[in-house]
This record gives sequence, structure tokens and C-alpha cells, in this order.
Amino acid sequence: MKVYSKINQSYKLCLFSIYKIIKEIFPFKNKKVFLDLKKYFKERDNNLKYIKNNKDFFVFVKKILADLKNSHTKLGGYPWKIFKPINYDIVWIENKFYLRKINKIIGEILLVDNKIPEAILKEARGMISGSTDQYLKNQGLKFILADKKQNMAEVKIKLDDKIYTKNIKRELVNYKEKHFYTKKITNNIVYFKVPVWRNIGQVLEQKLAFFFKNGVRVLIIDLRGNMGGNSAESDIFTSHLFRKKVLFGTAEIRSSNKNLKLKKHYYFINPSEPYWNIPIILIVDSECFSSSELFIAGMKDNKRALVIGETTGGGTGNPRKFAIPCGKLSLELFVSTWNYQRINGQSIEGRGVEPNIFISPILDDLLKGKDVVLERAVLEAKKLI
Repeated sequence: MKVYSKINQSYKLCLFSIYKIIKEIFPFKNKKVFLDLKKYFKERDNNLKYIKNNKDFFVFVKKILADLKNSHTKLGGYPWKIFKPINYDIVWIENKFYLRKINKIIGEILLVDNKIPEAILKEARGMISGSTDQYLKNQGLKFILADKKQNMAEVKIKLDDKIYTKNIKRELVNYKEKHFYTKKITNNIVYFKVPVWRNIGQVLEQKLAFFFKNGVRVLIIDLRGNMGGNSAESDIFTSHLFRKKVLFGTAEIRSSNKNLKLKKHYYFINPSEPYWNIPIILIVDSECFSSSELFIAGMKDNKRALVIGETTGGGTGNPRKFAIPCGKLSLELFVSTWNYQRINGQSIEGRGVEPNIFISPILDDLLKGKDVVLERAVLEAKKLI
């Protein structure tokens, strides 16, 4: 490997700034974890001589933070544009990769641009910060059809023992949040789809008040794919679901940047009027993450909701954001500030929240367009009327 003798000092200073910020606010569980971090950064500092440009340095730092295996300590964004086919995604099911378009399975993926999907997934996972295999896999799947250039994705597909190639146009990724919506399943059961906890607390209040007044007696909240947002938004809604103040969890946070001591903080839900004495069913999957998991864990642990679906993604950190200047490159650094525990003492980071009833779709369900998780939720809801 070629060695670049003149190390860009801005890279060295930038890496030191990242280390210093993590050192001062990250909630290390013990001194050994801190010393391991110090040693790790020192070793990586020696590899800066191989970095030749800003993009190399970005990938270098991205991989360093991914190696820490903490979901909320990471770099945000990319210094390049990303192009993907619109309305297509990849699902991993029964140990195979499948191409899907708007919830319809197209076929099994054999190659993308002459690369096996396993290799693309492995490369993508190397730059993703997270501590559970399922979360890393879910996030990595999003890169299998992606490219830095706006070209055609050449996808080799197998369907019913026939193999063919499908060329799909890639377009610039423009992330748009999905919208909240509701529907009545029966006169007594209402369904809320909550894609993200952002600017939604008061909307949920108003919608549930309306349906409760009009005779709805069971609420199904679909949180599948909800990657988090603002816990204060879920708290607004949750405050109407308890008669008294309840503990949702605890968090250990650094008491000072001068030492490694952690102080325990308590996360309570304070009740608000009106109180809605209505059974709640939560539909979850492995993409539920961060503040979404705080809500799921708190509702489950306080026996206020029946949770149906898959174990959640396993990541929470209440991160702080920092802008790190690095020559012409500006890095957006996120650093976790807490170790969060459920009221049963279990961590969410690296573990997730297990449902009361585990159910996950199989390939046949997807091919038939069946939502077996929602079907089970409706079945359980009818028992509660």
C-alpha cells in the first residue's frame, strides 16, 4: 500500500478533536472501556499516513466510529451524493435477498452491478454504527441498490427458476418522512400508523380524543420502521395513558467531563387529563429504534400495551451533535450521552425490546401481500373489546 509521507495535519487535528469530544461526554461503563478507546484512537492515528483525500478521511473516520459499536456515536450524512432506484427496496428473508417494489416481491437478487449482494452488504456494514446484527443488516440493505453515480442498476433476478436481468434507473436520494395516518378497522378498533416521533404528539392527542369519544375501545399503533425522533412528542401522547406518575426507565450520564463518574437520571411520565382507559396494542419490528424503543419498552414494562412483532433494533443514546471543521471538509459528529436501562434493569442498546408475541412475515406472506402481523394484532384487539 502506498504511504503518503506528508500527513495532512488537518486530518490529525480533526481526529484528535473527535477523540477529545468522545472522551469528555461519552458514558463509559468503566475505566477499561475508556483506556481501550484511547488505545484504539492512537492506533488509528498511525494509519493517517495512508489517507490521500477528504473522502478517504471521511470513510476512515466512519469506520473508526462504527468499530466502537455504539448506535448513536457516529458521523452523519456523506460528503457525496447517493443515487438509488425510487420505490424499490431490499428485504432479507429466509437467508436470501429479495427485490421489492411498493410491497410487491419481484424476485430473488443474485447480483447487483455484477456484485453479489452479500459483498455489498458487508462493505456497507463496515461504516454503520450499531450494536445489534439485525440493525446493521437492516441499515446495510439500504445500500445494496445505491451508487455514487446516477446510472442504471443492473440487477440479476431469479423468479420461479427463471433468471433474468432488470435495469432500474437510479435517482438522487431525497429522504422524505412518511406521514402519520389513521383508519378504523372496526367500529371498536382504530389503527394509527406512526412513522416517526416528530411533530406528532398533539396530533395523536386530538385523534385519540376524537375516536375515544366516538366509541373506539382498542387502539393499534403501528411503529414498524419508526427510527425514533423526539421523545417529548411521544411523552405528550403517553401522558394520557396513565392515571399516575410512572417510571419509564433510567439513564446514566456523565456528571462531569473531568472524570468518568456517572449519575443516574430517572425518566418519568407525568399524567395529563383526560385519561384514556383504552387497551393499546403496539406493532413493532427490527427497524424500531432510539426514542421509539423508549416508548415501546416503557409501555410494555408498565403493562400498558401488548407488543406484537419482532425484537426492536437495539439502540438508544440521546446524542449530542458537533460540527467538526477539517480543512474544506466539515464533519457532523454525533456522540451518545447516556446508558439507558429499562425499569426491569435491561439495556436497550445492543439488545432491543422483545415483543410479547413474536411474529415475523415469511416469504409466502410477502408474495401473497399478507400483513400477518397486523392480522394478529386485530385478532388480539377483538379479544379486548
